[in-house]
Amino acid sequence: MNSSAGSALIAAAAAFVAVLVLAAVAAAGFRISRSISRRLAGRDSGHVTAGLRASRLRMARDAAQGRLLTFGAGLFAAAADTARNLTLSRRASSASEQAELENRYVEAAGHLESGRLDVRIGGIYALERVAHDWPPAHPAVIEVLAAFVRRQSHAQRPSLAEDWPGAQGRGRMPHPDVQAAITVIGRRGASQDRGLVNLDRADLFGANLTRANLAYASLAYASLAHANLSGADFTGADLTGAILSSADLTRANLTRADLTAEGLFGGQADEESPGANLTYANLAGAIIRGADLTHAILDGADLSGADLAGADLTSANLSRANLTDANLTDEDLTAGGLFRAGLPSANLAHANLFRAKLTHVKLSHVNLSGAGLFDADLTRASLTDAQLADADLLGARWPPDADVPPGWWREADLGRLQRDDTDPGGAAPK
Repeated sequence: MNSSAGSALIAAAAAFVAVLVLAAVAAAGFRISRSISRRLAGRDSGHVTAGLRASRLRMARDAAQGRLLTFGAGLFAAAADTARNLTLSRRASSASEQAELENRYVEAAGHLESGRLDVRIGGIYALERVAHDWPPAHPAVIEVLAAFVRRQSHAQRPSLAEDWPGAQGRGRMPHPDVQAAITVIGRRGASQDRGLVNLDRADLFGANLTRANLAYASLAYASLAHANLSGADFTGADLTGAILSSADLTRANLTRADLTAEGLFGGQADEESPGANLTYANLAGAIIRGADLTHAILDGADLSGADLAGADLTSANLSRANLTDANLTDEDLTAGGLFRAGLPSANLAHANLFRAKLTHVKLSHVNLSGAGLFDADLTRASLTDAQLADADLLGARWPPDADVPPGWWREADLGRLQRDDTDPGGAAPK
C-alpha cells in the first residue's frame, strides 16, 4: 500500500472513531439527563408545601435540563470542531504527499537527461517507483520511458569488449539504460495503461525481453533482431515492418499481432544466420502478410487462422506447426537455388494444415510427410517432387494437372481426394 492510501485510511479510521465516541456520549447523556435533572431539581426546589413543591419541582427540572442541553451542545460543538480539524489535517497531509510525489516525478524524469549512465539508470528505476506509489502518474511515466527508449536506442553505442564488461562474444547489445527502461516497461502494471506503448522504430537489437508484457504495444519498424523475446506477450501488438531476424520468440504470444511487412523474420542464406526462432510460439490469428520467414523455425508453432498470404517461407521449419484455417495464398515454400545448394527446403512434416488455403502455393520439394491436409485447398498449387508420405489428404482439393499420390483418387467434379477403397467405380487413381 502506498503512503497516500495509508494516510487516507488512517484519517478515515480516526473520523470513524470520533463519530462513535460522539454517538456514545450523546446516548449516555440522554440516559442520565433525566436522573441528573431530577436530582438538580430536587435540590433547587427547597422545602415547601406539596402544591407549591410540585410547581417549583417542574420549574427546577426544566432549568436543569436546559443546563444539560447547553452542556451537550458545547460537547457536540467540540466534537465537530475536532472532526473538522482532523479533515483539514488529512487534506493538508494529502496535499503535502501530492507535492512530494510530483517533486519525485520531476526529479526522476530530469535524471534521464544526465550525461552519467548511473544517474540515468537511477532515474529510470525512480520513475518506476513513482508509478507504483502514485497510480495516476503511471501513464505519464510509461510515456516518458518509451520516448527515452525511442531516442536513446539510436545513440552511439560503446564498443563491446573493452567498454561492456562481460559483453565479449555476445554481439551488439542495447545501452544498459535502454535495457533498464525496456525492462521496466515490460514488467509494468498494464492495467494502469491509458494508451498504447509507443516503441515505433526503436533499435532493440539484442535486447532481453524475456516474458515482457508488450500486449497491444506499437513496435512498427522497430529492430528486434537477435533479441531474446522468449515467453513475451505481443498480443494485438503492431509489429508492422519490425525486424525479427534471428530473434528468439520461443513460446511467445503473438495472437492477433500485426506482422505485415517484407524483410521481417528472414536470416541470411547460411547456417550461421538462421531466421527467427518461433518454436511453439502462439501466432493464432496473426497477420503475417508478405513477411520474410526465410529459415524461420516454426516448430510446433500455432498458426491457426493466421494470414500468411504472400509470405516467404523458403527453407522455413514448420514441423508440427498448427496451420488450421491459415491463409497461405501465393506462398513460396520452395527451396529454389538454396535446395540445389544442399540446404533443406521448407519442412512441414506432421504440420496441421486442416482447411488451410494453399492456392497457388509453390510446394515443390517441400517435406509434407505425415502432414494433415484434410480439406486443404491446393488448387493450382505446385507440388513437383513434394514429399507426401503418410500425409492425410482426405478431402483436399487437388490440382488437376498434378499427379495424384498413390492410394488416392481425385473426384472429377469437386477435385477432392478420396482414398482408393472409397472409389465407387473402382477406377484407378488419376
